[in-house]
Amino acid sequence: MPPADEQAAAMAAIQQRVLAAAVTIDFGEGRIGAGTVISGEGDVLTAGHLMIAPNRAVRATLADGRTVEAVTKGICRDLDAGLVKITVPGPFPAVEIENFSQLDTRGFYCAVSPRGEPAVDGSPFVSAVHVRRLVGVQLWTDEASPGGLPGSGLLNRWGKLVGIHAGRSSFGGVIYGVLPNAQNLLGRLRSDEVWGRWLRAATPATGIVLATSPDGLKVHAVAAGSTAASSDLQAGDIITQIDGKPAQMPDDLYQAIAEKDPGATIRIEFRRGSGGGTINIGLSPHTP
Repeated sequence: MPPADEQAAAMAAIQQRVLAAAVTIDFGEGRIGAGTVISGEGDVLTAGHLMIAPNRAVRATLADGRTVEAVTKGICRDLDAGLVKITVPGPFPAVEIENFSQLDTRGFYCAVSPRGEPAVDGSPFVSAVHVRRLVGVQLWTDEASPGGLPGSGLLNRWGKLVGIHAGRSSFGGVIYGVLPNAQNLLGRLRSDEVWGRWLRAATPATGIVLATSPDGLKVHAVAAGSTAASSDLQAGDIITQIDGKPAQMPDDLYQAIAEKDPGATIRIEFRRGSGGGTINIGLSPHTP
């Protein structure tokens, strides 16, 4: 079978098997994401940065149009993976997680995402995508669909889940967090455990844009509406310490928040002219 025909046949088979397992999740406060049902009991894998914390009530809209109650469970920051549990009785259509230690970057994969807004036919986005680059557990794809939601699934040609939509790349395409040895994570996720260090693209938001300068670590901008904007911090300030540690590079901010979740705070000391001050800034959920 020619490669194009093989891809078309595989895509058709995937659509029949997995579309029923794609769900939309309302995390509250305007945060809408997606997920993939991985068990008949209602376990749903999604992006960890959407969840904030375990034991939060959310609502999941199934492929058949039903909206059901659910609750957040554990989060693996290392993979930006989180688990949501549907709390109404099943069974639910589900897909299998692929068991792999190293992802094959050849060939094509299938991106399946519910739409963020109601579609005319109600169907999810489904597209064949190819790998541009794999760096650690982050997979950069050429996916071009404009409406894919964070948390949605990436499947291989056999219809097994291999990755979770983490966000769009500033260079085009979509970044997925891949799921090596994912079966080993499920017990910890189901037990409401939160562990690891956030991927850089998934850290909680501070509202601060930093840049290096001859004077030190400079505040380039403060995002409107952020907790930083309601503090005394201003563009042009020089940050000298974060959580009691010297700050010289933008990476120092990442290191300070890599193991923190939305709702936590960081303590910043800054210099402004001949003066300065110390402030606490709350962390906000990462924007989907």
